[in-house]
Amino acid sequence: MTAVEQDPDTSRAASSRGVAPLLVSTGVSVAGDGAFAASAPLLAASLTHSPLAISTVTVATYVPWLVIGLPAGALVDRWPKRLVMVTADLVRAGVLAVLCVLVWTDRAAS
Repeated sequence: MTAVEQDPDTSRAASSRGVAPLLVSTGVSVAGDGAFAASAPLLAASLTHSPLAISTVTVATYVPWLVIGLPAGALVDRWPKRLVMVTADLVRAGVLAVLCVLVWTDRAAS
């Protein structure tokens, strides 16, 4: 068997940072996803008393993963990873900020 050669600069950079940034970013992401998964149906319940509307909101949070996930994954593999992540996070933060402003001004239900 032949040993796989690694670039010494790459392996040194990876070992100097450790896994702490990865663990912290994963923890923040999972906490944010969990908070959103819990708060979306609660927001719907505060705006309406219809069980169908509340369950529709819950299902709608998973629809993008099912509909867009596969084509988006194929496209993202061809694009610069860092740019895609930053752009997706900024768009997601913008949509969430608009929702927060709508809730704060009592215009979310209209």
